[in-house]
Amino acid sequence: MSEKVEKLYLKEYKHNPKLSLDEFIKNFLLSYNYNYNTIHHNGNIQCPAGRNRSLGDIHAICLGYYPDVTRAQVKESLIENIGDDLVGCFCPDIHKRVYLHKKIKPKWEQGGLYRFDEYGDKIEYKNVKSRIHLI
Repeated sequence: MSEKVEKLYLKEYKHNPKLSLDEFIKNFLLSYNYNYNTIHHNGNIQCPAGRNRSLGDIHAICLGYYPDVTRAQVKESLIENIGDDLVGCFCPDIHKRVYLHKKIKPKWEQGGLYRFDEYGDKIEYKNVKSRIHLI
């Protein structure tokens, strides 16, 4: 049985339905996350703009605009389309791995190598064709 995930939205964001999931996630990591508060369907703020976001957060936000997207598809998009520009760390405040784009924090490295994500999956890094990927 699959887990029910609450859809989240970006306050005052006007979504272009022609935007692919991959483009949305990249834009989210580079811009949207720093310009829009994340809100619940009732308009209450879930998280203010500018916070680093976990895989679960990114998935819930994507569900607000791509209702059939799975967590696996979001994770694959992060790996395949952001690739070596994806950086992050384990956040001790929320006890989750959080992600951002390297352009936002150019000195950050791909950290938290031996930490589990919020779903209990260990995320490992490997070098594939001279690119660092998350698996």
